[in-house]
Amino acid sequence: MSDPYSKGIEAFKKGEAKKAINNFKKAVNIASKLGKNKIKAQILENLAFAYVMNSQYTEGIKALKDAVLIFSKFKMDYKVIECLAYIGALYLKINNIELALKYYKEAQKIIREKRLYSQCRKIEADICSDLGTIFDKEQKYIQSLENYNRALKLYKKLGDKYSENAIYLDIGLMYFHKGSYDEASINVLKALKGYKEFNNINGQAECHIMLGNIYQEQNKWNSSLKEYQTALKYYTSLNEQIGVAKSKMGIGICLSHLNNNKEALDYLIDASNIFKKLKNEELEALCYAWIGKIKQKLGDSNYKKYKDIALSKLTKLNKKNFLSKIK
Repeated sequence: MSDPYSKGIEAFKKGEAKKAINNFKKAVNIASKLGKNKIKAQILENLAFAYVMNSQYTEGIKALKDAVLIFSKFKMDYKVIECLAYIGALYLKINNIELALKYYKEAQKIIREKRLYSQCRKIEADICSDLGTIFDKEQKYIQSLENYNRALKLYKKLGDKYSENAIYLDIGLMYFHKGSYDEASINVLKALKGYKEFNNINGQAECHIMLGNIYQEQNKWNSSLKEYQTALKYYTSLNEQIGVAKSKMGIGICLSHLNNNKEALDYLIDASNIFKKLKNEELEALCYAWIGKIKQKLGDSNYKKYKDIALSKLTKLNKKNFLSKIK
């Protein structure tokens, strides 16, 4: 295994991103000197994956764009579509929505023009899933649902049950953002049923957190509490700290509304400490705001300190309006 490409593959499999990048770069140079452009394009694709493993998204995008130019010259339509879709996904990853949409649409256009529906079913499904997420964030709920439903249809044709479950959860989240809580819970429960069939503990935990959030918005505090408690059990078993913290925060808020304020404080303080360790200032600040509110209710003169910390952190994050969630 002396050639750079093989060394790059081996390093990539071991998770040694920098070593993989260095070897793939050498392999690209060798392919260029030998005029082996098809091989060069394939190596560039692998180089992009290595960059992404190393969180070098801009470099990964450039390598994929170089690969697209070569694949296009050889009329390798599937590879062009594959790379364009991945470029779109990377732009979404770095929150450049405009360019994500541009490359996703390019990929979809080639699929339509070349009628590569069956060959590109998985790629198109993944694109539609991401488009659903983008339009959800932009509050374009009709377009979001259209794309999620298209993705769901394609995943069903592929027999991809795991992705089906993820889409049901995404649809539930979209309805939650829209304020259609009954529709949200229907879809999250579909996802939960699917994740149970696969014994996917993380997926089940996500569903229980989502159901807790939905019931919280409906002021169903006992139902919400039960969901957060189940999520906490699962996330604790997985040692998933962000999930543990979100579950504890949810439990604390529910207990506060059920007038169990002292226990609520314990959960919220635990959650705030975890968020602090994880450097999630937004959720840490929301915990402080709730702690301040409960301490004020209990007649603790120290309550203002927590409210001030929450206000300071959320103002710095330009999310002062999040304090309206404390109700």
